[in-house]
Amino acid sequence: MTYIPKGNHFTLLEAAEFAGVSKITVQKWTQRGLIEFIQLPRLGQIIREDVLKEFLKRERPVGFPKGKTRK
Repeated sequence: MTYIPKGNHFTLLEAAEFAGVSKITVQKWTQRGLIEFIQLPRLGQIIREDVLKEFLKRERPVGFPKGKTRK
């Protein structure tokens, strides 16, 4: 059984839509260790909402569209 911490989570596609980037960009962030994720067996990766928001608050990550502002 896989333990999922309490809180809201994004799939990679949802995280990409939230950040305004492609799913591939989010995959690269996870592969490079830039953002923490949870691996779910046979289901893929999820990212905690608070982790994604904190990541996006830091300097604009690679792949973030120019001119796009974060809130």
